[in-house]
Amino acid sequence: MFMEKKKLVPPDGGWGWIVVIGASAVNLCTRSIEQSFGLLFGDLLRDLGVGTTGAAVIMSTLDALINFSGLFVGPLIRALSYRKVSVAGSILVASGLMLTSPANSMAHIIITYSIINGRYMIRISGTTFLRFAKEIKKFH
Repeated sequence: MFMEKKKLVPPDGGWGWIVVIGASAVNLCTRSIEQSFGLLFGDLLRDLGVGTTGAAVIMSTLDALINFSGLFVGPLIRALSYRKVSVAGSILVASGLMLTSPANSMAHIIITYSIINGRYMIRISGTTFLRFAKEIKKFH
């Protein structure tokens, strides 16, 4: 009849769910940039005369660099810290997006959007994946 009080451990107790919400928010903001490309730059690409092939090159370059740069996230985190890698990645991705706004050529978009964002976006989302996995593994 009497209920035993069980001590909850993260992620079910404590700050565990806050970590989940924070990681989800970070990934929602960073990874949605890829899916929003057509909405953000569709008119600009049309004005520049860049067809679907140009848009595909821009997005393929971004995806290739995100996937390739993922190899360096783990060693960077071990050398620095989760926070330093994530903050540096956030600043560099924001800079890349700001540098893309005055773009007037496809090359400019590839350099600022695909290359800069592709190299540094994974530093933000990758740190959340690795940190979350480390927290979950700690309690199981």
